[in-house]
Order: sequence, then C-alpha cells, then structure tokens
Amino acid sequence: CELFYSLNEVSKTIGSDHTKQSPRDTNSRVQINQLELSGDIWSYLYILAVVLPLLILVYTYWLFKNYTKALTKELKDKILQERPFVAYQQLEITSHTEKDKQALFNYIATHYTNCELNLELVCTQTGLNRGKVNELLKDELGLTFTGYLNKVRLTEAARLLTNKVDANVAEIAFAVGYKNVSYFNKLFKEEYACTPKSFKSYMR
Repeated sequence: CELFYSLNEVSKTIGSDHTKQSPRDTNSRVQINQLELSGDIWSYLYILAVVLPLLILVYTYWLFKNYTKALTKELKDKILQERPFVAYQQLEITSHTEKDKQALFNYIATHYTNCELNLELVCTQTGLNRGKVNELLKDELGLTFTGYLNKVRLTEAARLLTNKVDANVAEIAFAVGYKNVSYFNKLFKEEYACTPKSFKSYMR
C-alpha cells in the first residue's frame, strides 16, 4: 500500500515510542518509493524575476552616469590644458624675442581656418624655409607643422562644439579648416577619445 505523510508527521511515524509500527529495541526497515515535496516558492521566484532586472538596470544607469561624468571632466581638463594651442585666444608671443617665431605663430593663428593651408604656403608667406618652421615648432611645442595645425584646429573645434549648440559637426569641421568631415571625425576621436557628436552631448 502507499502511505503519504507530511514532513512534520514523520517523527510520529518512524522511530517513535508511541507507535505500533516501530516498537522500541526493534529493527525496522522503511522503504520510500516516492518522495514528493510541496511548497509555495513560486512567489519568491516571481519577485526575484522582477527585482533582479530592475537592480541590473539601476546599476547600469549608475555606471553610465558616472562614466559620462568622469569623461566630461576629463575632456574639460584637457581643453583647459590645451589653451596655449587655441587659435581664438591671444597667443603668448611677447616672450618670443625672435622675429621668426612671432611671424610663424601669428600667421598660423590667423589663417588656420583656410582649408588650403599647408607648410609650403606658410613658408611662402612668412619667408621661412621648411626646416626652420619645423625646428621652431619642435623646440617650442614638441610638434611638427601638421601636428600643431591639427592641434589648433581641433582645440578650436572643441570650443565651438561646446558653445555653439545649433551648429552641426560638418559646419564646425568646415569652420576650423577641414573640408573632409570624415577625416575631421577621425582626428577628433584620436585627440579626445570620442566622436565630435558624442563630445557635444557630453559638454552640454
């Protein structure tokens, strides 16, 4: 025959002094062919299924918010550190006693928006040769002509992205002297570790 017991009644059935099925000092053999446990745990699973995704969502939001905050701070610090390269700012050329340096920095600062600006044009307009231009920039800033020109343009682009809310990326690229938007995006990402569009959203 089959017997069904609840767990809280097992002690009364097996090994009890008050039952005839298992008298004291008598070995008994009990065989359990089927054991079925029942209980109401589904409610806990349902709660877990609802709460766990919410916790993951909250944590993800918190992580993203802190990452964005840290990245924004890093970008602002980078802009402040690079102010000497900003073309719109008055360059500190009074300390440069050499006429060549003054001519070079003045010319780049006032013509960086020209998309046709290159080393040959700078040499022609300033009267300096290629070697002298690169030497001045290398000694003063540790950059080549191309590196310095890109630094000036990208720093100005970062300022425009921060201040000109209505301007799109293409307009800003053209405004600082880039006629190829894809190339501008590539250089900007290398410099600031994010796209111009992302930079604009971070700096709002």
